[in-house]
Amino acid sequence: MNEQNATSEIGPVLRFFLFCAAADPDLLVDCPKSEHHKYAGVGATVFFTGLLACFSGGYAIYTAFDTVWLSIALGIFWGALIFNLDRFLVSTMKKSRNKTKELIQIVPRLILAVLLAIVISVPLELKIFEEEINEKMFYSEAQKVDQLDSLYSVRIQTRQTRISEIRARIDAKQENRDLLYKEYICECDGTCGTGA
Repeated sequence: MNEQNATSEIGPVLRFFLFCAAADPDLLVDCPKSEHHKYAGVGATVFFTGLLACFSGGYAIYTAFDTVWLSIALGIFWGALIFNLDRFLVSTMKKSRNKTKELIQIVPRLILAVLLAIVISVPLELKIFEEEINEKMFYSEAQKVDQLDSLYSVRIQTRQTRISEIRARIDAKQENRDLLYKEYICECDGTCGTGA
């Protein structure tokens, strides 16, 4: 079987996933089908990592700025960036007899995986648990309002009592003033008082 026929046997989906894994289909012609599937699996992982990054990045931007077009554009950009970075990291990993060297090659991919897990999962978690988060926030705010209400109701009650006391003193002084004014007028008229 010639090389052209062998590469044409690889379907478009398998070819796409091989591209995602940065594998060369022409080199895989002589390899067993299990190698095709292994690289296609790696490519699918890279592709879906980029796709999830695209959705979570878009959702994060939408949550922050509430703009559909901006979130779509930046989500696609973020997904493409993660896809290309992940594809690059996968393509540079090489088998080695030295396990330490292999481990060193895996470290950047692990760091990227942890970063992506956080970046992808946080917006998705926020969306999935949105109702519970809103309920908890409402309950927390209601508790704060109750605390402030009880704190200020005591202060308000104290101030209202003080205002009532001051008004009572003012009323008493006004009554005393009115009484003294009547006595003054009475004295001036000569209708009451000393009569002088």
